[in-house]
Amino acid sequence: MQWTYEAQLWLTEPKFKARLDIQTVQTNILLLFAQGRLGIIADSMWILMGWLIRRAMYMGLHRDPARLPERTVLTCEMHRRLWNTIAESNLQSSLGSGGSVFLSMSDFDTKTSGNFDNEQLLELDPVPRLAHECTQMTMALALRETFAQRLDALRFLNDVSSGGSYDETLRLDGELRASYKALGRRLQSCRGQGAKQALTSTELRVLDIIMYRYLTALHVPYFAYSRVVVVDCALKIWTSLAGRTWMHASCAQSAFEAADDLRWQVTRGMSFFMIAAMHSALLIVMELRAQLKESGGLGPKLLRPDLLAVLEQCQEKSLELIKSGHTNMKGYLLMRIIAVQIDGISRNLSQEALVENLLGAATEVSETRDQLAGGKYFPSTSSD
Repeated sequence: MQWTYEAQLWLTEPKFKARLDIQTVQTNILLLFAQGRLGIIADSMWILMGWLIRRAMYMGLHRDPARLPERTVLTCEMHRRLWNTIAESNLQSSLGSGGSVFLSMSDFDTKTSGNFDNEQLLELDPVPRLAHECTQMTMALALRETFAQRLDALRFLNDVSSGGSYDETLRLDGELRASYKALGRRLQSCRGQGAKQALTSTELRVLDIIMYRYLTALHVPYFAYSRVVVVDCALKIWTSLAGRTWMHASCAQSAFEAADDLRWQVTRGMSFFMIAAMHSALLIVMELRAQLKESGGLGPKLLRPDLLAVLEQCQEKSLELIKSGHTNMKGYLLMRIIAVQIDGISRNLSQEALVENLLGAATEVSETRDQLAGGKYFPSTSSD
């Protein structure tokens, strides 16, 4: 937190033309990432990314260094890596906010970074490793390979002139799946001889989560096939971030004890992964409720146990977020009310009994808020 405030202070100093340099752009990028992780960003990430991408274009980062006077391999790779980081972050901010991308493939010609390990760039004349060799750039290169398809999907979703036809949805779905399937086959067999021997399971999960987020966004809220896709993708995202599935509940660790950086990112700040987890959980519980309402039988209503497990886990997760320092109770309240409603409908409760249970759930959440605000987990502050 202190480093974030120090960076903000440094960037608020009087701006001179000399500040239009690589170091300042790097500082801005790191500051945006830190603010997003810590949840202390004042403006929308999408607004700030618009400012940053225009700054990068003004500096010429959108033009490939091959068009510029002769430079070292290190300088060229820094140039390409920075632009690709900014372009990728722009996609993520557009996906999260629903705002226009304001970028097309014709707006830049900066090439993909080379497949180098970092220490190779210090050599006099480094040679990039082969495409099937794993390096410290493999993850970034994998994202860049699917950049055009994900950009098309976002322009289809967020541009005001987009028609939004279902045929176009299916076409984009096919392109995304085909590109990711080909990429996945290569990454699973990717091995390295340098600083990185292979991709970790966490890195592969991150790629899964990102791609499933785009597929989920494409298919909400279309027809029967799209409902299947949305639930399937949302369940995969939730399982990747929660650390276990319902099938292993008896022998696995508790729901949110996955010992990796993803779990930390879900419980701290307002990161991409936290939003992805809660969005996926909401889609799943809404599907549960829709299935209940569509069920016409007189007997017990049967629901998928894996989806019911998510309903229980997301309540635990919402409460854990509050205990970790978040003061907004709306997510926990919403999940508790939906859970009680689903339980009541599945048991064929009368309207009066259902309303009574809903009021009881709201009262329970209010009491939980009062207990937490009493100082057990965080100082008493105004809660939504």
